[in-house]
Amino acid sequence: MTSHTLARFDASKDLADDCAFCKIIAGKSSAFVVYEDESNIAFLDILPLRPGHTLVIPKMHVQQLSHLEPGTAASLSNALVQTTRAIGKALGDERLQVITNQIYAQLVPHSASDSKQQVHFHIVPAAMRPSKDDKTKKSASSNPLAMMGLGHGREELDDEEAEELAKKIREAAAQLKNGPSAKL
Repeated sequence: MTSHTLARFDASKDLADDCAFCKIIAGKSSAFVVYEDESNIAFLDILPLRPGHTLVIPKMHVQQLSHLEPGTAASLSNALVQTTRAIGKALGDERLQVITNQIYAQLVPHSASDSKQQVHFHIVPAAMRPSKDDKTKKSASSNPLAMMGLGHGREELDDEEAEELAKKIREAAAQLKNGPSAKL
C-alpha cells in the first residue's frame, strides 16, 4: 500500500459528508433497499444494467477492499451472499455476476474527491434469455449520462418498478432466512 493511499484513508471517520452512499446510509438520500444488517446495506442501482442490478456496501465508509478490518470483511461477505441468494430466488435465475469497484471504474461520482470513493459490490443478474416472441426493440436512452456516452445505454430506474422489485427481493430474503439451508 502506498503512502499517498494511506494518507487519504481516515479509518476514524465512519461516514463521509460528500459520499452518495454515505448519504443513503444516513437517510439523507433515498434508495430501494433490498437487504440491510447492522454493518451493511444493499440497494438497487439507479442506473441498472439489468433488472435486479444491486449494490452492496459496508455502512462504514471504506475506500478500498484492502482497508476493511477482518470482521467488517466477513460481515460484508455474508451480506453479499445473502443478497445474491435473495436476488436469484426473486428473479428465478441464479446466474449472477458479482463485481467490485474501488476508486477505479466509478461511473457515477460518489463525491468530488477520489478520497471519498466507497468500495462497493455490484450484483448483476444475467441477461434474460431472448424469447422467440420478443420482437420489440428498446428505444434509445433518455438518461443524461447515457446521452453523454456514459452508462452503457442504461436507463434510470423507474420508482414504481423499483419498489415492486425491491419488495420481491426482500420477500425472497425473508423466505430464505426462514427456510432450509441453501444448497452447497
